[in-house]
Amino acid sequence: MNAQNEVTGSVHIVKDVTERKRAEEELRKAHDELEERVKERTADLARAGEQLQARLAEIEGLKRRLEQENIYLREEITLQHLHGEIVGESDVMRKVLMQAEQVAKTDSTVLIQGETGTGKELLAREIHKLSGNKDRPLVTVNCASLPPTLIESELFGAKRGPIPEP
Repeated sequence: MNAQNEVTGSVHIVKDVTERKRAEEELRKAHDELEERVKERTADLARAGEQLQARLAEIEGLKRRLEQENIYLREEITLQHLHGEIVGESDVMRKVLMQAEQVAKTDSTVLIQGETGTGKELLAREIHKLSGNKDRPLVTVNCASLPPTLIESELFGAKRGPIPEP
């Protein structure tokens, strides 16, 4: 400017922003690509999480099944080794042995009936061996050798006839 405030010249500053615009465009493109990769990876992780959950559920099911099989096999081994003198393996025999184990835990008197030679005394010995009375003597009575009139008094200590008043 001169003394009369007239513009006598001008300064032009020109800056080339092409490089800046190109850099901004590359940055925006890289950002969009990165966002897309994040979405893909998030979806991959979600699928992997679902697969992991499914496999975990399968493992849990297999674990429960294995635990049940383990319990079953332990019971089988216990039945086989606990009752070493009894060799029967049928389902009926297993049921009888399980009932013997159950009754052995109680303080009940047990009457075992059956035909001659079926192992009644052997079963009685097993029940006694498993009971809390195993350290006391086992008393077995061959009822076939007692006359019918003595069975009641021998087993229960009662005499035939009316019950006396106390």
